[in-house]
Amino acid sequence: MGSNAPAAYHRNLNFVSAAKFGKHIQKRQLDFPEYAASFVDYKALKKLIKKLSATPVIHAQNEPSLLDPQASLQANKATFFFRLERELEKVNKLYLQKEAELKLRLTTLLEKKRSLQSQPIPISKLSSKYVILEEAFRLFSNDLNKLQQFVEINATAFSKILKKWDKTSKSRTKELYISRAVEVQPCFNRDVISDLSDQATTSLLDFAAWAEGEQMQFATSVPSEFPNRLHDADTDADPQILQTITSGNISGVQEWISRVVSLPDARDRMTRAFLATAYDAPEAALKVMLDTSLVDLDQGDDVNARNCLHKAAISGRSLVLKIGLEGNADVKASDVYGRIPIHYACMHGHVGMIQDLVTAAPDTVDFKDHDGFTPLIHSIIDGIPDLSLPPPIIPIRRYGHNFLENKTFVVINFGALDSEPIRFYEDSKYPAARLTIASKSSDLIPRNILLPISEENKVLSFQVDNLDTFSIDFDVYPTFGFCNLGLFDPRLRTIGRIKFKFNIVTPFPGPPLEITHFATYWKATSQFDESPSALITGSSLSGDYVRLFVQMTCDGVPVLCPQWKIRYGRLSIPVTRLTYEEFVYVGAENGGGEPALAALSSTQSHDISSIHKILANSYISLKDALDHLPVEVRIELHILYPNRVDEEALRLGPTPNINEFADTLLNTVFAHARYLREQAETKARSIVFSSFNADMCTALNWKQPNYPVLLGNELGADPIDATADSHKVHSSGRTTVSVKEAVQIAQNNNLMGLICSSRLLELAPALVESVKTASLVLIADLSTQTSSFSDQALPEKIDGYFKGEGVLRFNETVDI
Repeated sequence: MGSNAPAAYHRNLNFVSAAKFGKHIQKRQLDFPEYAASFVDYKALKKLIKKLSATPVIHAQNEPSLLDPQASLQANKATFFFRLERELEKVNKLYLQKEAELKLRLTTLLEKKRSLQSQPIPISKLSSKYVILEEAFRLFSNDLNKLQQFVEINATAFSKILKKWDKTSKSRTKELYISRAVEVQPCFNRDVISDLSDQATTSLLDFAAWAEGEQMQFATSVPSEFPNRLHDADTDADPQILQTITSGNISGVQEWISRVVSLPDARDRMTRAFLATAYDAPEAALKVMLDTSLVDLDQGDDVNARNCLHKAAISGRSLVLKIGLEGNADVKASDVYGRIPIHYACMHGHVGMIQDLVTAAPDTVDFKDHDGFTPLIHSIIDGIPDLSLPPPIIPIRRYGHNFLENKTFVVINFGALDSEPIRFYEDSKYPAARLTIASKSSDLIPRNILLPISEENKVLSFQVDNLDTFSIDFDVYPTFGFCNLGLFDPRLRTIGRIKFKFNIVTPFPGPPLEITHFATYWKATSQFDESPSALITGSSLSGDYVRLFVQMTCDGVPVLCPQWKIRYGRLSIPVTRLTYEEFVYVGAENGGGEPALAALSSTQSHDISSIHKILANSYISLKDALDHLPVEVRIELHILYPNRVDEEALRLGPTPNINEFADTLLNTVFAHARYLREQAETKARSIVFSSFNADMCTALNWKQPNYPVLLGNELGADPIDATADSHKVHSSGRTTVSVKEAVQIAQNNNLMGLICSSRLLELAPALVESVKTASLVLIADLSTQTSSFSDQALPEKIDGYFKGEGVLRFNETVDI
């Protein structure tokens, strides 16, 4: 609990344990209407447990069905935990949005407070400026308290519903699930809220004391080695300037320097700004200041008397250390604690820096601080990581993924543009601003983004109830002060422009596959002692899958064809411009249709490569292929959907709307799944979706939770080898993105994993670790190049591979 939690709330929690929790959580939803939609649906989960416990267990054909509540719940475990995980994602999503909003609000309040305190004469407590800022701090504390209560109530809800599940199913799931799946979520990290509360409280006390004429500073919870740049008292620089430096706005920094160099105290100002931003400013911005030769490398800050070498040793900034040593900064300068830079390098475990500092001044290894500690003692105390027990080796299975039931998914993308998304026509006027993206919809939280837009904020998403009434407002505010500054000024003069891409995913319009009848896939993460940071992803996928290339005709029929265009005489016609009847006719002219189906019927179900080759040249509909393939044949449906560049360059359009394409495809797959279930309760075909088009993967994944989706990436493939083998089926639509972007897309949209070029994974083995630590399945694509990867010699952390014969093979060890 944070320091500002009221005692009444603690009593309330005690009351909840004895009273009916379901009624209590409903009451709290009424108390916090802005949070209401994101509370755990405790009542629905209780009803689900009751419903699942009453479901008969169906045994073999000649045995009667029995109603055993415990056996029923164990048989339907996937159904319950699928719903529970969706509730967990819902709570965590709102928390992250609220946390980001509150952090930005606190940043703005601290900047305003610092601006007022920079005045030589304190303002009166009766002045409007004081009253407004004090009220803003109190409103912030109230909103923070609401978020804290929201977290505590939902933590109790998860604990109670898991206790009920264990009691009803006679199992012991609660403790493991709470520790491995619930408590690891950001929303249940109490330290963040507690730290924000402490900063707000101490800042308000400090502000009140200053207004009364007292010269004092209240300590905050921020560690002394890392003073926050916004309330660090070691600089007189304007907060906007500090924000400009730390955000990497080089043009803004250069303009500030041009104004400062002519001042009599230019050296002091430059040094203070450098020391205040040495922890987190980009190296390019620091270098601009250092190039002025106005930074005094020996000067210490006013709070702790630390010079640039201290700052480098604490933060690990090797550039700052290098420049300090080359500039003959004092290696033996001690701060207020009597510590020299090597003390801090030892405390923080920066081995390379320790070696450099010892080389520069060997006699410092025995230097004692005010506590009598040498650098070696600090290495022993602080440099050795805390002992912690390894996590349980039993992985937690995560069933399915979040999907759209009634809402529409809207994506705003500021990346992948041919120019900067936001450009001011006068760069120097707005050195530190923030962008607010808001909607009139009451259940959407405004998104606040500091400018310039960072990589992690370039893709935003919303889930809305009604697309027809949904609108977005873009406002640009200065991060300092309370002035509203839009892209048009009050006189409607253009001051800049904003540019972005958008993508809309609508919910699947038909009846989805019921979770209680059609099991979802699952994936799990585990850790090994020798590499505790490496997450190894497991899943329910195993064995061989045949790849089918799926496109859609202009009249909305999913068909099989690996190329954008098909040959008819001397013509090449895009599949998207043909009707299904025309596609079948042209396909028959190319040897497809009935002959292909006849060849398929005479092929053994285990001969996956032959099935792939037959169907790639069959020119039949997806429905016909599903109907004729034996149910034991696992299928990878690889979707060919052109991006805008390919569509225009190859003249493929008009292509079907991405939502219409995905809905039609899912209708076909769902109808096939229901047909198999009608034939026998246990009949089900394993299907995986994949595509090189990220928007198509996003749409397919958000519209259903039953089937996993893999995103393909051609980056690193050898284009020379791609068409060398005439025996392979060559496909269209292969595209490239950076691995970082692919991982971000997969994580943001709950995709199962990535298919990456094996050549790239060989050239950069560290990428394997990067993908795996993101809890994604990783498939090596061997189809387009000669590679040293083979069936027997796959790296341990790769979960499978795709071969040119059309076989997607998952490792048997993936099935945990």
